[in-house]
Amino acid sequence: MYRWIEYDRDELYRRVWSQPMSQLAEEEGISDRGLAKICARLDIPRPPRGYWAKVQAGRSPRQKKLPARKPDVPQIYRRRVLELGSPELEQEAQALLTVSRSAVVVDVADELATPHRLLARELRRLNGEQLPRGAEDLDIRVQTPCVLDRAVRVMDAVLRSIEAQGYEVRLATPPQAERTATVVQIMGVDVSFGLDEQEDIIKTFVPYTYQLLGKTGRFEYTRAPNRKLALKIRVKDTLLVSARRTWADGAKQRVEGCIDAFIQGLIQTAGQLRQAQQLKDRWQQEREASQRATQLAQARQAQQRRLHADLDARVQKMRRAQDIHALIEAIRTQQGDAQAPHVQQWLAWAAEVARQELHEAIEAPLPHTLPLQLEDI
Repeated sequence: MYRWIEYDRDELYRRVWSQPMSQLAEEEGISDRGLAKICARLDIPRPPRGYWAKVQAGRSPRQKKLPARKPDVPQIYRRRVLELGSPELEQEAQALLTVSRSAVVVDVADELATPHRLLARELRRLNGEQLPRGAEDLDIRVQTPCVLDRAVRVMDAVLRSIEAQGYEVRLATPPQAERTATVVQIMGVDVSFGLDEQEDIIKTFVPYTYQLLGKTGRFEYTRAPNRKLALKIRVKDTLLVSARRTWADGAKQRVEGCIDAFIQGLIQTAGQLRQAQQLKDRWQQEREASQRATQLAQARQAQQRRLHADLDARVQKMRRAQDIHALIEAIRTQQGDAQAPHVQQWLAWAAEVARQELHEAIEAPLPHTLPLQLEDI
């Protein structure tokens, strides 16, 4: 279920300075931050910002040397990864990613001349209608009214780009969900996604009226929308999905330029969800097989207890019959030939009891001793 991946310090240093961190992280199946943490643990210097741009421009920027290994720095770093699914699923996902990278992405329009069919209710909100959120709404979570127009245009480009690659987008209402989910089916798996307005966390100090235990106040945290958008892939099984799930406005990027990467993230997430489902099915099968084996073992133990109890009862009856016969012979020897009538009657009764005990021990039907099978439970 799990396997270990080893990173040699010298080999990883060579790879880090031979290709960009993002490409290396993608090859290793981890995030850029995860790879950076491994480099920090092994004390490996990384190329500074702009290093690969200089290389592409034909320049030869200085490469930092690998420092001598300190006593607390390991030579080998081991990372445990969970084995998911089958190689066939990984190959299918990689094939879809290859097609997606070469696909044309629909640009975000300045104005929607022919909006997507799923945007009807959002356009009505843009026109001033007060519509409650319902089963026909896309998963757009925007609080600031002036941001809604941009959010609708971005979502229109996302929907058209997804459908241009042959996938179908639909609205679905998951069980016990408060709102409708926007879902695309990839590799037979439903992947939910949405567009959110991000929030800033505001820290405010609230003083106490009276000093309490040496404290003059406390901090309160509130959230406020900041007009920045984020494309998000909504996944519940986050422990089994390592693909990137958020593309947000930042200092050097806007979500309008992240649509192609977002769609590739949808494909990666679908592949990992498919593998996770396959893994869950395998776990379920193994659990059911273990439960059946336990039930069979318990049934066989109960069968053996019944067989031993029957055997002990037969042995006890035979020994009792033998003891009764020995007692009869002893009485006959002690009484001799002159036995009173009541003694003869008692001896005859005792002989009949011994016969019945011996009959029950020997001639009663014997139980089956073949081991039980699953179908017998």
